[in-house]
Amino acid sequence: MKYFRLKRSSNDAQIGTFPQVSEGVFFTTINDPAFLENIDLFKEIQGNVSVPAAKLAKKAKKTDLVSVSSMGFSGRLFVSNKLKNILGKYAADKVQFLESYLLDKTGEKETYWIVQPLTSDQSYLDFENSDIWLKSIREGKISKVPLTSLEDFNIQSQKIDLPKHLQIEKPAIREEILDDFFILQKVSAGTGYYVSEKLKSEIENQNCTGIDFELLHS
Repeated sequence: MKYFRLKRSSNDAQIGTFPQVSEGVFFTTINDPAFLENIDLFKEIQGNVSVPAAKLAKKAKKTDLVSVSSMGFSGRLFVSNKLKNILGKYAADKVQFLESYLLDKTGEKETYWIVQPLTSDQSYLDFENSDIWLKSIREGKISKVPLTSLEDFNIQSQKIDLPKHLQIEKPAIREEILDDFFILQKVSAGTGYYVSEKLKSEIENQNCTGIDFELLHS
């Protein structure tokens, strides 16, 4: 199957400016343990959580997938009702939708949703055909690392001390995988959301905006 990474568009003609959100709207201090930024990814959120909202930048356009760099949104998607409903049909057991809102330039609030990832599907990776690199924040790419399995990846990761780390630059997916939606960790930008050609077509047919689809190499 063909798979595509669901990415926030950086095309100013489509989104106005990048990122589209000028600032987060917080309802608690950033040090509050209940603040969403302080809650781990890949964990179901139960009980009290302080979910941030977002303020649209003056030059930005409102889209179905909105680019945000504010605290509370790290590793998460910020989506409209329309995109939420589409993803919910395919990803209901893999994500949790947290209600928020987008404040536009007129001061009007529109319901938006922060996507909290619940499952990491690293076992979907074909490690032998994926490009995996040893990287450093200071040095960038250091060397390519040949690995054959998830177990091998985890063992090698444990041997590496920060600021160095392993990153999956070009993930390849095993041929037998048939899911229409899945999530990967340790890819570029940390967390990646991936869709099948079927789900990509549905998103496009519903005219969802603010999205780039990056084809995975096979």
